[in-house]
Amino acid sequence: MRKTAIPVVSGLLTVVLASSGALAGETSDLQRQIDELKAKVENLQAKKDSSSAPAAEKKSSWTDKVTLFGDFRYRHEAISEPHRETARPDRERERIRARLGLKARVNDEVDLTFRIATGNTTDPVSTNQTLGGNFTKKAVVLDQAFFDYHPDALREAGVPTHLLGGKMPTPFIAPGGSDLLWDGDLTPEGGALKLAPRLGDAAELLVNLGGFVVNEVHDPASTENNEDPGLFGAQAALKLKFDEKGTTYAMVGAGYFNYTHAEGKTTFGGAFGNTLDGTLYEYGYREQEGFVEVGFPVLDVPVTLYGDYVRNLDAGDEDTGYLVGVNVGRAREQWDWSVGYNYRALEKDAVLGAFTDSDSGGGGTDHKGHKFGAQLMVLKNVTVGATCFIDKVNISDDDATDRNADYHRLQLDVMFKF
Repeated sequence: MRKTAIPVVSGLLTVVLASSGALAGETSDLQRQIDELKAKVENLQAKKDSSSAPAAEKKSSWTDKVTLFGDFRYRHEAISEPHRETARPDRERERIRARLGLKARVNDEVDLTFRIATGNTTDPVSTNQTLGGNFTKKAVVLDQAFFDYHPDALREAGVPTHLLGGKMPTPFIAPGGSDLLWDGDLTPEGGALKLAPRLGDAAELLVNLGGFVVNEVHDPASTENNEDPGLFGAQAALKLKFDEKGTTYAMVGAGYFNYTHAEGKTTFGGAFGNTLDGTLYEYGYREQEGFVEVGFPVLDVPVTLYGDYVRNLDAGDEDTGYLVGVNVGRAREQWDWSVGYNYRALEKDAVLGAFTDSDSGGGGTDHKGHKFGAQLMVLKNVTVGATCFIDKVNISDDDATDRNADYHRLQLDVMFKF
């Protein structure tokens, strides 16, 4: 039995060893196939990543270059003009204003800005739409379209510079938000140059130059009086800072604004208080301006005091206007607040009435009075506010039967910004 068992065991060992060798070979082949598949997967993933990377970079670059901005305002307005001999001297209305803008970075030195807004093509100083009219559609117009070239070399040299061209916001300083010369909704058309050279750490000089086309006059049947009215302006101010943050400062400046070829021309949409010869402007408008603004904090609340003065060198006796005011607070975050007050007197021909504030005294010139305002940010980017005007109108004509007549206006607003 023992002799028989030995050959059997030997045979079994031979079979097991042979099987193990075969299994080892198969395992090696399987491992090699797995490694090959793994290499192929990694290669495919690398190709996918390289092909998708430019698309992702392109999308990120596009979104980095374009910014949308805008706002919506709902307003209830009440106006009282008791001097008017009409059956309804008082008026109440609901109004809306919607604006949507886009700012695009062409490159590191050039930006483009476009904005559309409610309004109409005949009023340069308002983007409001009055609700009513049997649910008719409301007009939307091109409000801004301009380029802004700001060369890096000048900025690095300490002279930040902006060259603007197109239909733009008024490029001149408005101390304390003054609208004595220009309504806040005015967007003149032409070119402007803004310089802000630094004079050390605590001072800067602000220089603004502008040339604008007011109207094109073309009468093929006449060779006379065909000059196009324009506006050329120059303004300079010195700003001194008394702390590192710049919250305590003083600014003083002056400006000169010349409406060329305005005298003897048809009005720019109406008299708006100015003296006329029939339907033509009786005077030219060369406006000299002087202004001052002082800012400082009180218990960490910003306070601004300001004044604005203007005189028309081409007018008769009614040639002067001024405004003085104060602003307290600033509504930037939820529950932030601000209040403001100013008093103004604007004689009949002190400024061109078509482009000054459209609310005080009913718009235009030839009025004086008080403006009170308050705002509260109830939610982030949502503000409620109230503005009240208590004015006297027709202040220039001593013989007018309604001289120094009362004009009252109340505006209640809800504003949404993004």
